[in-house]
Amino acid sequence: MIKREKARQILDKILSSSLFQNSEINKKLLEYLVNKYLDREVPKETAIAIDVFDKDSSYNPHEDTLVRVHIYKLRNKLEKYYLLEGKDDEYKLCIPKGHYEVKFIPQKRLSKSSNKARVQPILITLSVLIVILTGLVIGLLIKNERLDDEINSLKIVDAEDLIWKNYLQGRLPNLIVNGDNYFFSMDDTLMDQTLIVRNTRINSTLDLHAFLEDNPIWADKIYEGDYAFLGKESAWSLQKLFPIFYSFHLNPELTLASQLTWEDFQKYNILYLGSYKALGILNSLITNLSIQYQLYPHKIIINSDSTRVFTPELTRDENQLKSYNKDYALCVKLPGPNNNAALIIAGFYFIGVYEAVKQLTDPTLRPLLENYLIKQHGHVPEYFEVLMEISGFGRTGFSTTYIHSAEIKADYKIEWKQ
Repeated sequence: MIKREKARQILDKILSSSLFQNSEINKKLLEYLVNKYLDREVPKETAIAIDVFDKDSSYNPHEDTLVRVHIYKLRNKLEKYYLLEGKDDEYKLCIPKGHYEVKFIPQKRLSKSSNKARVQPILITLSVLIVILTGLVIGLLIKNERLDDEINSLKIVDAEDLIWKNYLQGRLPNLIVNGDNYFFSMDDTLMDQTLIVRNTRINSTLDLHAFLEDNPIWADKIYEGDYAFLGKESAWSLQKLFPIFYSFHLNPELTLASQLTWEDFQKYNILYLGSYKALGILNSLITNLSIQYQLYPHKIIINSDSTRVFTPELTRDENQLKSYNKDYALCVKLPGPNNNAALIIAGFYFIGVYEAVKQLTDPTLRPLLENYLIKQHGHVPEYFEVLMEISGFGRTGFSTTYIHSAEIKADYKIEWKQ
């Protein structure tokens, strides 16, 4: 352990550097950690949250990643400091990964004899180039630091989050599947034109082929088109999902539910957003759940200890402009066939899907879902099904109630078609 006076000198030099000069929270956090080091105390995450970030005694590190995020930022800032202003410092102050206790490590210094070499003209030229390149590198580092800070500020979930871990650390890329209303084309010989047709019971190319096999009389009149209608619940929900992926430098791919194939389940982690009626082949994944849905008329049936039935509501106001909604959204996470995952977020109306996505992404709401799962199962299951009752007016949700949940085991039986 180095002397107190030396540690104070090192700390003061860092805090007065240009990297830390305008970063009050990093200065406060670093000074706190150094003081704990000098007092020979190993700081705990909860104590840091209370002493540095003014949290109260109810702070739960399993639900709030505030301390870990700021320790990560501070660690990166210290690394940049020792690349630039602190590269010649005698000691290096660092925070080892997985710990909150600082360390002072001696830095290797060049021997004095190395400075006595004769300077040749070519070395002068190289020195000039090095100065120029160093200036460029410093500029890039400063710009990169700002970008890193902006990206890190977007991180609303931890990489170890039990709900999102498969998508943030999985070896396979992520595929967001948007529920779409499938259209096909039909020749109208009477009007001598092609019609674009929507049939609520035909929601994919596979459905169309199955219909034509059962009704060959239409085989020369109906064919696959190039049109699809994307529900607002899918499009609007993307704004809640993209920050999660982008903050981890991940770029998810997009597709439509009507274009999803069984091969995709081998190549991607799947994430579905949309209405129940647009599930397509994803529907076959949830047939064995305790939560089932019915489209005509809309119903949710829960088969557990007893059978319970829930009916959504959609009531227009007197001007037929806005509506009161009571929707039932299903969130189900399933094990995939290739050590991957499939997450399905579905509802009858816009409000159900959009508000359910918020429950899984909003840092103020997700702990409510996690606490509910812990209360029901003693932990947050890796795979689960949850039913939410969501009420609101227009496109704004006012209340969300968790109706039912069940843990899904890793050996959940799904007939993956090839």
